[in-house]
Amino acid sequence: MQDSSSFASKLPMSASPEDESFDVSPPSRAPHQPLTPLPALDPAEHMLNADSRRALAPPHTTKIRDNASCSLISSGDESPDYIDSDVEDELFEQQLREEGERDLERLELEKNNINPQDIDNPISNGILLSPWATSPPRYTAGTVATTSMAMPSRPRSRESFSSMLIRIPLLLGILSILFVDLILYIMVRQWVNMWESLTTWVGRGKELRQKLHQAKTYKEWSSYAKELDKYLGNEEWTKIEHSNEYDVPLIRKMARKLKRLRSSGDPSAVREVRKVLAHGACKADVGGVQCAALYSHTYYGTKDIVESYVEETVASLYFVARSSELSLEDRKQFLKLASRNYGKTALCLSGGATFAYYHLGVLKALFDEGLLPPVITGTSGGSLIGAMICCRTDQELKDEVFTPDIYKFLNACSDPFLIKMKRLFTKGALFDENDWVEKMQWITKGNMTFLEAYRKTGRILNISVIAEGMHSSSKVLNYITAPDTVIYSAVIASSAIPFILRPIELVMKDERGHLVPYRAAGRRWRDGSLITDIPEKTLHQLFNVNYTIVSQANPHIVLWFYHSRGAPGSPSTHRHGKGWRGGFLASTLVTALKLDIIKWIRVLRDLDMGRINGIDLASVFLQRFEGNCTIVPTATWYDYIFILSDPDRQRTERYFDVGAERTFPKMHMIANRMRIEQTLNKLRSEINYQLKLVKSYPCKNQRKMSAPEFTTSPGKQTVAHSKGHSPDPGHDTDTESD
Repeated sequence: MQDSSSFASKLPMSASPEDESFDVSPPSRAPHQPLTPLPALDPAEHMLNADSRRALAPPHTTKIRDNASCSLISSGDESPDYIDSDVEDELFEQQLREEGERDLERLELEKNNINPQDIDNPISNGILLSPWATSPPRYTAGTVATTSMAMPSRPRSRESFSSMLIRIPLLLGILSILFVDLILYIMVRQWVNMWESLTTWVGRGKELRQKLHQAKTYKEWSSYAKELDKYLGNEEWTKIEHSNEYDVPLIRKMARKLKRLRSSGDPSAVREVRKVLAHGACKADVGGVQCAALYSHTYYGTKDIVESYVEETVASLYFVARSSELSLEDRKQFLKLASRNYGKTALCLSGGATFAYYHLGVLKALFDEGLLPPVITGTSGGSLIGAMICCRTDQELKDEVFTPDIYKFLNACSDPFLIKMKRLFTKGALFDENDWVEKMQWITKGNMTFLEAYRKTGRILNISVIAEGMHSSSKVLNYITAPDTVIYSAVIASSAIPFILRPIELVMKDERGHLVPYRAAGRRWRDGSLITDIPEKTLHQLFNVNYTIVSQANPHIVLWFYHSRGAPGSPSTHRHGKGWRGGFLASTLVTALKLDIIKWIRVLRDLDMGRINGIDLASVFLQRFEGNCTIVPTATWYDYIFILSDPDRQRTERYFDVGAERTFPKMHMIANRMRIEQTLNKLRSEINYQLKLVKSYPCKNQRKMSAPEFTTSPGKQTVAHSKGHSPDPGHDTDTESD
């Protein structure tokens, strides 16, 4: 049982805005009352959410299962048995767990001489609730719960004799098949790599490829990529319009029509251009132009007609937004509609323990080219990197983050090995959440909340967590869903993996700026990547995200990324890009082995044989790990050996170099997507600025007002005002008030 120095009691208490020296000493309070029994719950009440159950549970309708007779004993009036027996067992177990949790909380507070009535205001006595109870309560069949510490008796087994007889042999057999498939898969992959090295990468091609991998900047990389395309003859493919990977007639027609209308010199042509943009050119992936396959035949670039489409779309947007034929309000509504149709881009950072440090190289490469999306999401280790980025301005990123010296602050795994082993056997986790609180202070700039980070940087941080429980759903925390939640608590919760870190309570700021517990559908929270590593659905609902750039560094996933026909910026070298990697037979074997592995993992999931410590490991492997653009680092066995150790300067430099190297091949595809999106954002800010001037200084001829000067910094757009003041970075250009 933890004492009062629990998870949040060791946290730096946030001072009120008026007094930085906020006193957290316990106020005087009346002597506490003896522990009173908590009202039990009817199983039907479990159909409601957690808050409703606490409020609506009747005090005299408790049902307790008698294990001896398998009947229901009511403590009050009888109620009809309208719940299925299997569901009833599950609800009964959940009832025992919840009643035990409440009893344990009160017992712990009694032990520490704390009034149980202060449980709803734990800040008043200087502590927060413990992150985990050390042991569950014991229950006696047919009676109410007692307070002794032991495991509750299981009601009745739902497993048949035949199921128990063959379950373990079947599990061992499936695991053996998976192991054999894995060995064969690795062997075929190694054979493909060796075959390509012996047949393709020789002479001049080998020299150019080595220079490509050693490039430190994107400009240097792109020059070598163009040379390599010329050497391999890939340039001819870009000049041929025909392809089955996109709608050639549609893209050609739109590009030519936009160019013809802009060049006509007819002032009324702006309305026709607006129509083409609104109903076609500014729609997400129109005609398949954002298809990754279009960038998989060359090291740099794509079809010339696709490049022309992007150029004409950007030029036409400027043509409409700065035309005097349309009023400011008309231009504003058009740009708003076009932006909504085109959607937003999000950068998703996966988990992966210290593998997540490869995200630093990805982020720096995008930042240097001005292509860092404003919407960033992270889970587990990715949440730590995402929080580091979203809590800092552009200048702070250059000075503090994008430098190898950052390794001094990446110290989450600094505890000695023996201490971690002792903690694992005594507390069930390698790391202590209280220690991580202090280490997170530099990462998140203290007690910064999601809303405060958004207002400071304009970047939207999203962290995925799930409530503790077998059937809990995931929750994405951001400045909309959890504006006052403290970011460091979300990062620690998102890193709470079984045996690594225990589930914890989230922390939020109240209206006075004090730290208080976050109360929602779950009491304690853990790693969201166990269910949803990439929360695409939530991002689309909240921010209209329909294009995701995924930096995938999960150590159990990176091995399975294999593109038999080439990937963006990394074409197949077999038959000048027209064949399969390693030949058709090798690609067939790789695909067949991957599908066989997926099949048997699904069998484990469907038979409920992959669950350990309440976590369905099969579902961890079967969720979606890819995005529209997926960046995967080149991991080594060295990374697996030191997966839970802090990096030194040399390893940190490797994280930056490898992350950037794996991002460069995808950069041109990302740039073509982001150019249109950033143009829309820039023009919308320009129109909004002009409208504000019109409202402040009415002008008869508002159409002829000069546009403000815009400056672009990596990561976001800003307006250079005449007095040097930048606009509020928290201004959301997608709100209806626009």
